Amino acid sequence: MTDTCAQFHPTAAFFEKEDMSGPYEEIAFVPGETIFQQGEEAVFAYFIRKGRVAILKNGHSVATMTELMVFGESVLFGNMRRLATACALVPTECAFISASQLMVRLAAFGPATTDAMGQILTYIRSTLPARLRGGDIVERPIDRRMRTLLDEDALKAVLTSADPFLRALLDILRGYVRARLPPLGPDA
Repeated sequence: MTDTCAQFHPTAAFFEKEDMSGPYEEIAFVPGETIFQQGEEAVFAYFIRKGRVAILKNGHSVATMTELMVFGESVLFGNMRRLATACALVPTECAFISASQLMVRLAAFGPATTDAMGQILTYIRSTLPARLRGGDIVERPIDRRMRTLLDEDALKAVLTSADPFLRALLDILRGYVRARLPPLGPDA
């Protein structure tokens, strides 16, 4: 699992500060400043309000994050070390959130959403991406549950009414789930 992967970048809508529901803590970085270092404990996920961030793995650039993108989402998977380093490329402003703060925000959408998020995080933590499992992958009951969960109204409510940071985080998590699901058979 990586901290960020280009294939899961959310498609972001125009972002204005007033679109954010509730106060997020914010931080500014100068060009060249390290936001977090590979190997450090993951504490926050970040939403780029303005600027650009380089993601480096073992000193090599693997991605460039721009405005309206989220990085550092591995914090949501619990007790993880950063798998990459993040550095500001230009003056950069980010909102940030911890896993516990995220769960508090999601609780405002009701118990169905909190339960769905818990199931998603457990699935991501316990399942390798399908491409890494090898061989013929048989769909398990938990895989079927995840396919259903991605379409449930509880998650759709968050995607349509949450602020851009929460929407982007949820979109990334949905991408992680999809990457772990076995391919659908010809009868699907």
